[in-house]
Amino acid sequence: GLAAEMGLSEMVDVSVVTLSKAMGCVGGAVCGSRVFCEAAVNFGRAYVYSTSVPPMVAGVARAAVGVCQSEPGRRERARFLAGKVRGELGKAGMKIPEGDSPIIPVIFGEAERALQAAERLKEKGFLVVAVRPPTVARGGSRVRLTISCDHTDGEVAQLMGAMRGIVGEMGTPR
Repeated sequence: GLAAEMGLSEMVDVSVVTLSKAMGCVGGAVCGSRVFCEAAVNFGRAYVYSTSVPPMVAGVARAAVGVCQSEPGRRERARFLAGKVRGELGKAGMKIPEGDSPIIPVIFGEAERALQAAERLKEKGFLVVAVRPPTVARGGSRVRLTISCDHTDGEVAQLMGAMRGIVGEMGTPR
């Protein structure tokens, strides 16, 4: 995460991490000292009143963490591709929030426009979901692109061509 990237991991007492999306799992984890984690287990209402993690989910999470530790190039590739895609989307006039996440929302405004964009991308072989109210505010409908380290340069180029085509057909997002 950010603390590791900035060389500050040793200064962090507690980390909360997601196990979904990039980790290919579900849920999240709290990492800290034994004393802190025992307190969270015994006094944290969200933990005390929930069902424990199924063994298969714990196994997937453990394997995913192992991959992250042994293959840092995967994270570096995902960040590189995310930066490239974000830059090209901006040049094409697409409205995207600032950031460097490989999950890239492209704002289309009205729900119908986001649905049209998602459908056009689907026709071109891309699985892209339209996100609309009530998940996002009215006027903030979007498609959500998810970039992976496993995407090839050719696939990214095809996606950018498809996105430019959408701008050509529908105009720039409002």
